[in-house]
Amino acid sequence: MIAQQLEQALNCMSPFIKKTGIRITELEPGAGVLELSFNQDNLNHLGTFHAGAIFGLGETAGGVALLSRENLAAYKMVAKSAKIAYRKPIAKLATASASLSEEAAGELARKVEEAGRATIVLDILIRNENGEDAAEMSVEYHLRKV
Repeated sequence: MIAQQLEQALNCMSPFIKKTGIRITELEPGAGVLELSFNQDNLNHLGTFHAGAIFGLGETAGGVALLSRENLAAYKMVAKSAKIAYRKPIAKLATASASLSEEAAGELARKVEEAGRATIVLDILIRNENGEDAAEMSVEYHLRKV
């Protein structure tokens, strides 16, 4: 699955992603780097990225890491819970990265096949335009058979 196809699918599944301008910049099985560029609609009252825009970018990065694993792509998935710590402001460009090992993806798929559903927690790192760690988050994703 190439990045452009996955990005198009995400935009169709969730108009929010298209509206914010989240883009996939790097993709390999089990890992993705997503980017959110400056957009007036994504700013807060201080002129930096709104916390919700940063959260959305991170949550989407985790979803992309899951969807990029062929053995997980057919399952329905949604964020069940999340925790985020904002560390530095983001003014122009945010990047989020998430990954899921082949072993963890295999175990997750086995659990979904056996029980019909399963959860997994992914850690996501979000950096600002200066390459500084701007936010760290953990998202629990719920996956189920279609």
